[in-house]
Amino acid sequence: MEASYSHRKKLLGRFTQTLFQPFLQPAHLESDTEIMQELNHVKKSLQVHYINQKAIRILFEYYDSNNTLKMTEQNCLILSPILNNAWIKVQSQGKTFFLELNQIIRVTAITQANIA
Repeated sequence: MEASYSHRKKLLGRFTQTLFQPFLQPAHLESDTEIMQELNHVKKSLQVHYINQKAIRILFEYYDSNNTLKMTEQNCLILSPILNNAWIKVQSQGKTFFLELNQIIRVTAITQANIA
């Protein structure tokens, strides 16, 4: 009985790893010069922009309708503080959605250079 439990546990582990494998792999950065920011820096920037209600430029990962991992950079307005230490509510291009902090690669203050 113990061997069958151990065997089932291994099979379940392999199945789970196979099932979630696409979600555990980050998208490749668009160039070698791009750097993923530290999570604490991202959190601080998001909190500051939530408080002062200024838009911020966010580079983040997402899955498209074909379940392919993609990356996009958008000007976003932060609509909530960090929720449960993992999510934020943002508005971009007229749409409101939630972003998981782990999806965020980089945050940048919007300057005249970003607008041009």
